[in-house]
Amino acid sequence: MRDIFITMIVLGMIPVTLLRPFVGMLVWTWLSLMSPHRLAWGFAYDYPFVQLMALVTMASWAISKFRHPFPINTITCLFIIFTLWLGVTTVFAMDQSAAIDRYIFVLKVFALAYFIILTIGTREQIHALTWVIVLSIGFYSVKGGIFGAVTGGNHRVYGPTGSFISDNNQMALAVIMVMPLIRYLQQNTANKLMRLGFLAALLFSLISVFASHSRGALLGVAAMLAFMVLKSRQKMLFGSIMVIGFVGFLALLPAHWWERMGTIGSYEEDSSAQGRLEVWTFAIDLALDRPINGGGFEVFVHRPAYEIYAPDITTRTAHSIIFQVLGEHGFVGLLLFVMLGLATWTTASWVERRTKNVAELRWAQDLAAMIKVSLVGYFVSGLFLNLAFFDLIYVVMALMVVVARLVAKETVPAVQPKLRRTPNYATNARPQPAE
Repeated sequence: MRDIFITMIVLGMIPVTLLRPFVGMLVWTWLSLMSPHRLAWGFAYDYPFVQLMALVTMASWAISKFRHPFPINTITCLFIIFTLWLGVTTVFAMDQSAAIDRYIFVLKVFALAYFIILTIGTREQIHALTWVIVLSIGFYSVKGGIFGAVTGGNHRVYGPTGSFISDNNQMALAVIMVMPLIRYLQQNTANKLMRLGFLAALLFSLISVFASHSRGALLGVAAMLAFMVLKSRQKMLFGSIMVIGFVGFLALLPAHWWERMGTIGSYEEDSSAQGRLEVWTFAIDLALDRPINGGGFEVFVHRPAYEIYAPDITTRTAHSIIFQVLGEHGFVGLLLFVMLGLATWTTASWVERRTKNVAELRWAQDLAAMIKVSLVGYFVSGLFLNLAFFDLIYVVMALMVVVARLVAKETVPAVQPKLRRTPNYATNARPQPAE
C-alpha cells in the first residue's frame, strides 16, 4: 500500500508540475529530503522518483513563463565557481573513475539548489518551501524524539535506510539545521495551538539529537541552541524552555551515553578520536603536496593515496567538512567552500539590517536570523563530521538567496519623478499691441 500511495502522489504531481515548475520543485525537495519511498517495502523503495521529478521540473521550467532570472550576487557567483572547481579537481583526481561517479552525485545535490533559486519569487513560495523542509525532516526528528524519550536514550536514532540521513550523524545534523526553521514558523504563526505544536516539535527534535549518540552533533546542538536563543524574540521565555528541556533530558540519559560523550575531552585515550587526528594529518600532507586541486573526490577511500602519505593508519573517512574539502579539493576548494558559507552569513546579516524597521518584512528578518542559526549548527557540527556535500546545507543557502532577492526588490526606494519647472506665463507674456 505504501508503494502505491507514494507512486500515486508523485505521478499525480507531474501534470501540475508541467503547468507550474514551482510545484515540481517542492515535490523534488520533499523526495530529496524526506525520501518517503525509503519507507516502502516494495517496488517504490528503489524507484528513481527524485530523478523523475527533477527531469519533469527542469522540462517544465524550460517551457514555462513562471520562472525568475538567476540573480548574480556573491553567493551565486561563489556557488557556480565552486561547482566548476569540483569538476576541475575531478579531472585531476587520484582515483578518477570513483571521482566522476561522486561528482555526478554532487551535481544532482546542487541541481536542487539551483532550481530553488530559479523557481521561487514570492513570500508565499518561500513560506511553502520552508514548510516542506520542516515537514520532511521534522517527521523523523519528532518520531525519533518520541522514540528517544520512551527508551530513555538507550538506542540510537537513525533516518530511513538509503536516504541522505540514514546514518545517526547525518540524522542529527539534519535535525540541528531544521530546528531553527521550526522556530521561524513558530514565530510567524498566529494560531496559539500551532505555536504549542511547534514548541513540542522543537523539544522532541532536541531529544532526537541526544538519542543519536553523535558526539559532533552534541557540540553543534549546544552552539545552535545558544545562538537560536540569542536571535529569537522572547529570549527569556524561549531560552528558559530550551534550557529546561536540554538539562532535563540530559539527566535521564544512560551511563553508556555519558561514557561515549566523555571521549570528547579525553581524545588521547580514544582510538576513534586518535584516528581522526591521523586522517586529518593525512589530509594536510596530501594538500601540501597537491595544494591547488587536492586528491579529488573519494581520495579518503583510495588506498594508494594512503600508501604515499600515511601508510600506517586505518581510518578511511575525513571526519570533518574542513579536512574533507581540503584533502579532496585542495586549498582553492577549501577557500571557495568557506567563502560560500561566509557569503550566506553576510547576506543574512544584510537582510536583517535592511528589514529592521520594515514591519511587513519582519518575517524575512526572522528567517534570515534563523538561517544564520542553521549555519552555526552545520559548521560547528561539521568540524567533526564528514558531510561537506550534505544536501540540506545547499538547500538552506538557496533559500537565503531567494529571501535576499525578494527583500532587495521590496525595499528599493521609490524613484521620485523630476519636477518640471512651470513657466510663469504672467511674466513671460508678450506685450499686446496698442489700439
